[in-house]
Parts: sequence; structure tokens; C-alpha cells
Amino acid sequence: MRAIIAHERRVELAFENHRWNDLVRTGKAVDVMNAFGAVLKTQVNYLTPDTYNVIANKLLYPIPQPEIDLNPGQMTQNPGY
Repeated sequence: MRAIIAHERRVELAFENHRWNDLVRTGKAVDVMNAFGAVLKTQVNYLTPDTYNVIANKLLYPIPQPEIDLNPGQMTQNPGY
């Protein structure tokens, strides 16, 4: 059932930029983006080998600096930023 819902959201919301959030929420972002990158690298020759190498640390948004400043010693920046 979840696969059917995921496919329906992919089709219905294709041009509304909701897919990324769905992939991150379901834990599929790293696999899907790396697979897409592998296919894309075979189709075009200008991409470098490190293109589309998505890692889990890059799925987190950075914490705004003013929020870190409000909580000194309690908050640290997300990994990768």
C-alpha cells in the first residue's frame, strides 16, 4: 500500500517539488539520488565522478546561525555544514 501511495504522490506532485521531502521522510533519498546519478553519468560526459554522490549528512538542512547564537553551548551545526 505504501508503494502505491508513493507512486501516486510521485505522479501527481511531479512538478510541485514535493518529491524530495517524500524521499527524505521515507529514507529513500540517498538510494534514489545515487541511482539517478549513476544513470545520468552514463548519458552525459561532462559530469565528474563525484557528482550525485549523496550521503546521509547532506540530507539535513543547516541550522540558522541566529538560532545557534541564541543557545550557546547547547546547539551545534548539523554535520556537513
